Amino acid sequence: MKMLTSAQREAMFGRGVSDSDGKRVLVGSPSSPGRAEGIARVISGPEDFARFNQGDVLVAKATSPIWTPLLGIAAAAVTEVGGPFAHAAIVAREFGIPLVDGATDATRVIADGAKIVVDGTAGIVEL
Repeated sequence: MKMLTSAQREAMFGRGVSDSDGKRVLVGSPSSPGRAEGIARVISGPEDFARFNQGDVLVAKATSPIWTPLLGIAAAAVTEVGGPFAHAAIVAREFGIPLVDGATDATRVIADGAKIVVDGTAGIVEL
């Protein structure tokens, strides 16, 4: 798999949600490499943690240390804000799971319970 620069990724997919080869994709930034598929769980805060199961894909605005146990059992993660030094990015790399961050409106665009594919190398989420 080839790493894309932000400029290359935006040239291919644009910014935000777009269609690529007949697939709807949400474009963000690649912060932890890899590719994983799973059921999206849109988590707003600790009150939602009980709904999260091993192998789910964490979808959140951002994370903090209290979210670490979820990242430990997640197949992948998608966040709306962050960067390579954000909590989610550092922990995702430690756990070896793909992460796309900077995915604008991810908690609104990705439906809770939807099957999605997270490509943390390219920085895209297939919806």
